[in-house]
Amino acid sequence: MAVSFEEGKEVLIFNVDTGKEVHRVKTPFEEPLKGSSARAVVEFSPDGSVLAATSGGRAWPNFVGGNSTISLWNVDDWSLRASFTGDRFTMYDVKFSPDGKLLAGATNRGKTIKLWEVPAAAPKVKGDDDAIAELIKRLDSDDFGQRETAQRKLTEIGHAAKDALEKAAESDSAETAFRAEAVLKKLSHGDIQPKHILPRSTFDVHALNFSPDGKWLASGRQFDKPGNVMLYEMGEAPRRVVTPHQHGAWTLEFTPDGKQLITGR
Repeated sequence: MAVSFEEGKEVLIFNVDTGKEVHRVKTPFEEPLKGSSARAVVEFSPDGSVLAATSGGRAWPNFVGGNSTISLWNVDDWSLRASFTGDRFTMYDVKFSPDGKLLAGATNRGKTIKLWEVPAAAPKVKGDDDAIAELIKRLDSDDFGQRETAQRKLTEIGHAAKDALEKAAESDSAETAFRAEAVLKKLSHGDIQPKHILPRSTFDVHALNFSPDGKWLASGRQFDKPGNVMLYEMGEAPRRVVTPHQHGAWTLEFTPDGKQLITGR
């Protein structure tokens, strides 16, 4: 079980049998969530291999801060697979498609649904452990030039230094942790653009869910107005096909056979 705490700064993973925390990851957010409608959401891929989490973004009523960020972690070793901009505003929901190939995001005040292709995990690359360890050590050098040079070389080495950088990011040295996190952010924060942006809605999107067979995507909003629950047919060019009813919905769930859609608020 994954839970987001501290305004989306961290995601804690618990063993549901014991109730004990087994791991935690830090989100590379731009700025803390601010506003009464601010929220962070987490979601595991259907096969359990990837964890998605949102952080940051502008929220009602202040609408201040940085963009929202979506981060993806590999569950096997909790390495950060990718981190990219979701929207200007806070994300209200994210959902993986049943095959795990797409990630849908509800963009709150952006009033759109974005669909990203889930990037494949980067291959494991072996580097010179001793050389990498020496560069990590220099991140906390008394010489500013050595710190800068070490950070630049670690960025050039790239994914071969990722494991060492992730450990360094937990260092007691604030300088080492800061510089290691900066390199990790460059390695993982790609310019991942949405594959699809579904037709703009007239309302904020609060909830999403895919049908079990992946043929349909439903979206909902909190308030009662015409078209607040919408159904999209997936495919090469997803399209809105029907508006089931006008009632608002904070949650959406398909029945296992995919023939019925249950909404709640």
